[in-house]
Amino acid sequence: MDRLNPRISLDLDPAMAADSNLRVPTQKAVKDYIDAIVDGTGGGGNRWGSGVDTTDDVIIDDSANGLVLKSPDAHYWRVQVTNAGALTITDLGTTKP
Repeated sequence: MDRLNPRISLDLDPAMAADSNLRVPTQKAVKDYIDAIVDGTGGGGNRWGSGVDTTDDVIIDDSANGLVLKSPDAHYWRVQVTNAGALTITDLGTTKP
């Protein structure tokens, strides 16, 4: 079995800015890195980084949830559908839900 390279060290930086082959990120650094991408603090300003492209339908199975859109005046709106197929739109205010 090969011995570890003594120059290899643990990297605690969640940004992994060293970009090195001699530094190994800890579990916490990897988790913090991924969390930042998922929650938007390290991505393009939203929960998905820079958006989600799809050629498929977007399906929301929970009738309590809906599609949330942000208007130009910074209000969030939830769009849902009734049993009759009518759309209902609810103003969620200016705080991201």
